[in-house]
Amino acid sequence: MFWWDRRFRGLNLAEELARALADARHVEHDPRLLRQLRPARPQFTLSPSARDFNVQGLFAVRAATPLDGRTLLLVDDVMTTGATASECARVLRDAGAKAVHVAVLARTEPRPLA
Repeated sequence: MFWWDRRFRGLNLAEELARALADARHVEHDPRLLRQLRPARPQFTLSPSARDFNVQGLFAVRAATPLDGRTLLLVDDVMTTGATASECARVLRDAGAKAVHVAVLARTEPRPLA
């Protein structure tokens, strides 16, 4: 989530879910591992093909974060097309992660735009 959106909303549900899951499993949780580089249009306002374009180059791994050979769990609250999760996983793998698994609270079907 872009810093301005977080400040405006006051809550990042995906981050809260990840924290609870990490605490329950007694594993490391790093909500700052990925950062969003710029604001993006809300995914729910876009067609499925536009969502892929909207998130291209949107995320980066924070500098000096060693990921070589690590297996990571990426947590999201709602997944529709999977464009955001796919882009985040790609960035994490490019930074050296061995594998990235995705856990979501809810899965929706992309709805056609009128």
